[in-house]
Amino acid sequence: MKYFPHAQTILILLFVLMGSSFSYSRELNRPLVAITAFIKLKNTQVENASGPIARRLSQKLNEIGIESYICMIPTDFKASNVARDCLNNLATKPDAVISLGVSRHKISLETTYRPSISSPEVSYATIPFDELIQSLSKEYGNDEFIRLSDHAGGWICDQTAYDLSFTLKSQNIPYGFIHVPSFYKNASAPENIIETTSHKLFLLLTHYLKK
Repeated sequence: MKYFPHAQTILILLFVLMGSSFSYSRELNRPLVAITAFIKLKNTQVENASGPIARRLSQKLNEIGIESYICMIPTDFKASNVARDCLNNLATKPDAVISLGVSRHKISLETTYRPSISSPEVSYATIPFDELIQSLSKEYGNDEFIRLSDHAGGWICDQTAYDLSFTLKSQNIPYGFIHVPSFYKNASAPENIIETTSHKLFLLLTHYLKK
């Protein structure tokens, strides 16, 4: 039997390349969640809570192999245009998109969106928030910190959700808008808000993605 001195090296390289190819293909199959969050209003000192919560949620998702991408958008009526541009620039189509905005105390899963407070036109979340709450309640018990809502406020959050829901529905991408607690009423404990809220959203999203 002839011996080729570099055969072992070649075999090792082949195994390495095959391993790299396997890892790369597995990376491509990882779920991708896109998150939009608002920057703080001009002339305000308190940060919009949606940004830090989105960043912590993104970390939690990445830790278990779910990719995430955050689009930071202005707190004005250009928000939906900026969000669309950001999402359109993604190299991979997301498996789900959520938008975060701020409310007062609780997490509100918004199911219905309007372009303005007086408009009769509506659009709807395509992530089934009601089913997810029922499933999570069976698994973890009722959570008074999370509620369903059919009114996203009639202002920037509502318009942003309305616009994005139509855009993403046409692309067959599940979408939902979620209000998270504000720092204004809870300024003494922002880290608690970030950790508690991001954890609950993490459970919600991972439960949805494994369905």
